[in-house]
Amino acid sequence: MKQGATTIWENYISYKEDGSPVMTSLNHYAFGCVDDWMFRKISGIDMAAPGFKKIVIAPETDEAFTSAKRTYMSEYGKVRTEWSVEEGKFELKVEIPCNTTATVKMPDGRLYEVGSGTYEFECKKFIE
Repeated sequence: MKQGATTIWENYISYKEDGSPVMTSLNHYAFGCVDDWMFRKISGIDMAAPGFKKIVIAPETDEAFTSAKRTYMSEYGKVRTEWSVEEGKFELKVEIPCNTTATVKMPDGRLYEVGSGTYEFECKKFIE
């Protein structure tokens, strides 16, 4: 950020001491794909139709994470997920924007079809 980055760079040392650039990518997808994985797998937000007209909410849980939350401003409005695991109970809060629908997939295999609004779900059984 101090060097003016607005994307993820290939190398954190992308300028020489004299200020001239080193031959590296200043918009490097190899690191961006990590964010894509975090977006779709950890937070569970995925597109089922162009522009997020239809949404899939399906966080993938494991022991590495006990909670996550994320907000995405789609063409239709805010898509938000927030989940936590405590004492074997998975709790999920979702916000679905107006004029869209979502399929919510819980870790225990249950599916919910919802319209716009704010919802809370929970389950005790995990699929690992």
